[in-house]
Amino acid sequence: MKSFEEVLIAVGILTFTAVFITSLFPAHEGFAPPQCSDCLFKVNWGRLVQREDGAVLYHGLREVAKYGWAFLHGEPLSVGDEVVCDVMYVYVIGGMAYVTCGGDRP
Repeated sequence: MKSFEEVLIAVGILTFTAVFITSLFPAHEGFAPPQCSDCLFKVNWGRLVQREDGAVLYHGLREVAKYGWAFLHGEPLSVGDEVVCDVMYVYVIGGMAYVTCGGDRP
């Protein structure tokens, strides 16, 4: 029968080994939209802000992508406009972001 100390040492070694092995694999946290000039993706709780130099997509407080300009329902956003959706669909065409909150094509 193994002593408590031997079991404790074995558990420690196994824990260290598991932590070491998992540190070898890169882990990505949060949402990362595809980096593309033409694509479609969905963002939960997204926020798109139109700036002077282009549109910025936020997921929570983190900036995740930039686009040339943003359009909502086919109309370009003005500088300072913000689109917030529970479920946001982003169509990227030629580096421009076409956004809809309902899932229908813009």
